[in-house]
Amino acid sequence: MPARSRAKADATADTASGEVAVDDGEAVAVASGAAGSSPQPASVAVAPGRDPDDRGQAPSAPMGVIQGHGSSRLTSSSCPVAGVPRRVGCRGYGGAVASRPDLFAHDIGLGTRWVAGADEAGRGCLAGPIVGAAVCLDLVGLRAEGRDALAGLRDSKALTARRRAALFTVIVRHAAQVAVIAASSRSIDRDGLHATNIRVLRDALSVLDPLPEVCLVDGFWLGEDAPPHRAVVKGDATSAAIAAASIVAKETRDRLMRGPVAGAYPGYGFERHVGYITAVHSQAVRDLGPSAIHRLSFRSSAYGDHPTLFG
Repeated sequence: MPARSRAKADATADTASGEVAVDDGEAVAVASGAAGSSPQPASVAVAPGRDPDDRGQAPSAPMGVIQGHGSSRLTSSSCPVAGVPRRVGCRGYGGAVASRPDLFAHDIGLGTRWVAGADEAGRGCLAGPIVGAAVCLDLVGLRAEGRDALAGLRDSKALTARRRAALFTVIVRHAAQVAVIAASSRSIDRDGLHATNIRVLRDALSVLDPLPEVCLVDGFWLGEDAPPHRAVVKGDATSAAIAAASIVAKETRDRLMRGPVAGAYPGYGFERHVGYITAVHSQAVRDLGPSAIHRLSFRSSAYGDHPTLFG
């Protein structure tokens, strides 16, 4: 990332240390991968975006220059992973046992070189941001190391925390482009959960430059204002690009909640439940009251008699 872009960032997320910092506003993060060259771990710069109410425009101005690419049609002869069969648990990618090779087979079957996937994390949480991520994979340019490392791509919910953290680093290292957008609980309360969800997915895809030839979204149609895309039902269990985005979104959000958010709001247990409703979380809200990052537009018995947007 250029020095001019890094200087604008309020904080950074280091893929090796796992440290992430961000304020409670809108945020955007971008990183360029190392497709076609010796991969190096990419750092992700995080900076506050723009509040549409306060500054009169859509949130999330991109911070950074993303590695560019051209256009290329994918064929079985040109793609180093095109021979992977569509079945679970087969042997592929240089002899490694691939847990979900059908995810790559799906994306390869689209017949193009550059495929992006988008997914979100934190939709059902009682506190904290919703995070959207977009990941572009170069299905031709991936080296053998990258193909082997990415063979374990799956829906983030099906992975252990340790495996998800490891894949996060692998994705940022080997993806052609990665973009992350976060919207705060304040944004969710103001605009509604669904509208905010659609916005972070749309903005994550919009950050990608150049725009990949095919963009896939897990489950949602993002509207005519979004980059051209296809909604894929159960996309994080179907497409490698969407699965990668699912992992990036989940891991980014978890690191935010377990690190700076838990430190800023002690007593709520964010380092354990990352904002989801649990018995411990509910009791903490009853005892301490909602924090500044709780979603007051959600109806929850955890709020008890504490004021919410419903009175």
